[in-house]
Amino acid sequence: MTSDHIRYEQPLSKPIRLFLRYEQLMQRFEWTLEQPSPGAAHGAMVALLDLYQHSMHVDLKAEALREIDRLGKRLEEDDNVPDEACLKTIAALQETGVGVVNGIHGQLGAQLRNHHFFNLIRQRILMPGGINSFDLPVYHHWLSQPHETRAALLRTWADAYFRYNEVVTQILKITRNNHRTEILTAEHGYFEQMLAPTDSVQLLQICVPATIPCYPEVSSGRQRFSIRFFDPKDLSERPGQTRDSIPFEVRFCGV
Repeated sequence: MTSDHIRYEQPLSKPIRLFLRYEQLMQRFEWTLEQPSPGAAHGAMVALLDLYQHSMHVDLKAEALREIDRLGKRLEEDDNVPDEACLKTIAALQETGVGVVNGIHGQLGAQLRNHHFFNLIRQRILMPGGINSFDLPVYHHWLSQPHETRAALLRTWADAYFRYNEVVTQILKITRNNHRTEILTAEHGYFEQMLAPTDSVQLLQICVPATIPCYPEVSSGRQRFSIRFFDPKDLSERPGQTRDSIPFEVRFCGV
């Protein structure tokens, strides 16, 4: 992937969908965590709140353990899937990943469930404008502390999320690195393709030339997927499907 292409990712399984959401939230949290301004500290707090909500609705630990187990079984069932690097990566994941996940006590995010300060912010943020210096002076006080003090507290709160992220990163690395590539064309902005029942594709990566003023929307099922390209000429209105023929690249990722 070069800078002259835009890459879109479409998960084809529940675990990968959950892991992609988690990855994006962690990237946002880590980036804002390193910025020194109070505004960035608030952005990191919002990202952490999103991580908390994400982990409270789904048993992410169980999803990771099931995916590690599935990868191990895939290697036993199909000798043609992985290369040597993939074998080593999955073996390392089986050796260390299970221990990392099991080493996180209770549900992911449970360490924050009864935290008074965290829950104050979580309750107020649901109200438009609810996070302010007069309704939540304790938060205003915290934002006024040095960057190092704020960042240290956030890292402590997010310790379990950082550890879990190591496993998610490895799973997504295995998924993305094992792929086949096809160069395709969406005639009049539409493309459809069947997937073999035995196919182990977990993720589609759709690469579109940056010079093409269209974006793809993907619909996927167990044995097929379709792509429609839309031209957002005016973002204030609903875009229509382009009638142009769009060249694009698809990477079929997964083990």
